[in-house]
Amino acid sequence: MPPGNYTGYNQNVFYTPSSEPKAALAPCFLLPWDGEIAALDAAGSLFRLVQLKGEAKTIGGKPIVGTVHLIATNVLAVALWKSRLVYVGMEWPGPNQYIVSLGADIARTAIPFEGEARQAFFGPPSSVAHEKFGLLAIEQNEFQWAIVTAKGESILARPNGARVVGVLAERAPGSEPGLLALENDQRTITLNGRNWRKKVLEANGPIDRVAVSQTAPYIAYSTVNGEIVVYSLTHNADLCRYLTEVKS
Repeated sequence: MPPGNYTGYNQNVFYTPSSEPKAALAPCFLLPWDGEIAALDAAGSLFRLVQLKGEAKTIGGKPIVGTVHLIATNVLAVALWKSRLVYVGMEWPGPNQYIVSLGADIARTAIPFEGEARQAFFGPPSSVAHEKFGLLAIEQNEFQWAIVTAKGESILARPNGARVVGVLAERAPGSEPGLLALENDQRTITLNGRNWRKKVLEANGPIDRVAVSQTAPYIAYSTVNGEIVVYSLTHNADLCRYLTEVKS
């Protein structure tokens, strides 16, 4: 996208950068439509930026290079899935949470439980993923997560004492989705399904951040010791490992 001024009509909802120096990077997606990107800000607002086409325009004497459109607010998760932009949040303008999939058409469905969703994660591609919504886990309460797949919705329990960090299904045909969790030792990551549990990896030190790829069965994590690792579930091995200097 070209640098410069973008204009929009979003009722004073503007892109909000993070004020935290150690905040995670916000996701940004190159959309399959020419000259457009989508970006999520620190306040959970999802915007679509569109490159200006045709003759040059100005507002207040300033040249305009594109327009910015507010898509949704209070967004918990967003991903690209089969050339579609999918998110969990409040479709703007509106006060209700939905799972929304944007492409040649717009598909939306209600959150699969009563009450307000707390967190959400999209998983990497798998045979069990929903055609338009992908593989999705939504936190219903402190103990339960709703899983959205091609077969519908199901409920999985959070492992006791662990923190859910993602969702995925192994590549073997017929594999059930599971919750990826960081155990209370802060070093072990496990995959937890209905009545089964599998150890995925154990880090060399306490893990401080974890991210699951939305395009491949990869897990990236960093430790308090300054180690950064990308792990492949396909190969059951590290793809890469970096050591950084940690200031004392």
